[in-house]
Order: sequence, then structure tokens, then C-alpha cells
Amino acid sequence: MYAVAFLLPLMLLLALVLVPFSSGHASTFTEITVNLAIATLAILPLRAVLVPSDLQVLTRIDYILVIQLLIIISMAFLLNGLSASVNNSGEEGGQ
Repeated sequence: MYAVAFLLPLMLLLALVLVPFSSGHASTFTEITVNLAIATLAILPLRAVLVPSDLQVLTRIDYILVIQLLIIISMAFLLNGLSASVNNSGEEGGQ
């Protein structure tokens, strides 16, 4: 059960981060944000599937999912910052 909670969101995050960079075109701020928002929304229902509904306390699965959500949010900031810096350096180089 821990493997499912840990591996599925990480594979989703890797796919959402690596696929746009391997396609050859530059990703925009909006594309990166939308992709990572979709990953966040895909992780949220996992708790309902992995944790029995009669448990009302936080479990290890909850902690794993929260950590992965924080990783996805930090990746969004990192990738958007990289995208903005690449765009700014490209504009400065063209002047």
C-alpha cells in the first residue's frame, strides 16, 4: 500500500516534468502550471482509495501524500522560475 502511495504520484510528476522538455518545444508558464495542477488533482483522491473511511486520524499515507503535494508545488515554482529566467535571458540577448 505504501508503494502505491509513493510511486504513483512520483511517476506522474516525472512524466509531467520530463515529457514537455523532451518534446522539443519550449514550455510556457501556463503549460507548466496546468500540468502540475493536474498532477495535484490526481493525487488528492488517492487517500480515499488507500485509507479506510472509518479511520479518522492521520496515517502515514496522509503524510506521504502531503509531502508529495509539497514536492509538486515546489516543482511548479522551480520550473516556472526557470521558464521565466530563460525567457528573460532570451529577450535580453535579442536586444
